[in-house]
Amino acid sequence: DRAALLASSDQLAALSADLNAFMRLLRSGDSAEVEKYRHRIETVDADIRDHLDLASKFMAHSQARRSR
Repeated sequence: DRAALLASSDQLAALSADLNAFMRLLRSGDSAEVEKYRHRIETVDADIRDHLDLASKFMAHSQARRSR
């Protein structure tokens, strides 16, 4: 539904901010700070796949409603 897609989009935006911070830390060489992001980075592919799954279902449902 729309609310789930909006929540997922918000989570994707937060993920983007985390990835940017992670990349800055990698450049700075602060390994202790980088470690804080390890779990988030390890699950990024699943997070993005989940978002795309929600988005595609929402769009398919919206398309079906319009074609009635």
